[in-house]
Amino acid sequence: MGEVLACLANGNNNRAIAQRLGIGEGTVRSHGHVLLQKLQVHNRTQAALDA
Repeated sequence: MGEVLACLANGNNNRAIAQRLGIGEGTVRSHGHVLLQKLQVHNRTQAALDA
């Protein structure tokens, strides 16, 4: 999940993250959702700022 967070912080969209990491877009969405919950933020921008 750390790699997904790093990609989110770089401003990549789900499709770009999935291609870069060789995983499905659904997996990226799932990881992103879990990350938002763990970081206790409401959106990707806040998660990126916290990263």
